[in-house]
Amino acid sequence: MQARKAADIEALNAIENVQGIRLDVTVQEEIDAAVAHITKEGRGLYGLVNNAGVAVLGPLIEVSEADMQFQMDVNLFGPYRVSKAFAPLIIESRG
Repeated sequence: MQARKAADIEALNAIENVQGIRLDVTVQEEIDAAVAHITKEGRGLYGLVNNAGVAVLGPLIEVSEADMQFQMDVNLFGPYRVSKAFAPLIIESRG
């Protein structure tokens, strides 16, 4: 499973048959590194939970384009990138 905070990764590692991996869904290099790590482990990948999300609050006309882009990068393109990158492993494992 992926997380960004060290405490969250430790909590995931405490679960049987779960390994936490640091991953920021806005950084393709981190996604690629996570795929490579899981592939190297050789245990397969049987599921994926896309739970990253941010909220930029305020009237739409007052939200900056940079803030809107960040929100879309995390909430829309993040799950797309992660799902696309990990799909071959899930398909291979029949997850």
